Amino acid sequence: MRGATGTMTLETNPWFVVDDDKETNRRRTYSSPHAVGNFNTTDYRDILLFPAISGGLGYVAGGTAGAKVCMRTPTAVCAGGLGLVAGLMFAAQSSSARLMGFRNPE
Repeated sequence: MRGATGTMTLETNPWFVVDDDKETNRRRTYSSPHAVGNFNTTDYRDILLFPAISGGLGYVAGGTAGAKVCMRTPTAVCAGGLGLVAGLMFAAQSSSARLMGFRNPE
């Protein structure tokens, strides 16, 4: 699987990327401060929208008809926290994709 020069290339193994792509000027990875610094309005909307939806769904799911103890609030808080983490991860992924050139800047 080695190329003619003795190094691994994209032609011999497309899954093995050794360095940045010089032709398209794309970096393969960005650190977290770069990704967070590149957040735009859509990313902040996602960060707020995910916990709002999941917290509301958690509130509805916590109030079952046959339960002796109402679990609406604890379920809503737990689901909201999970939604916040999901929103942060989704926003960081979107920001990194824009930085690497896989998405168009909005």
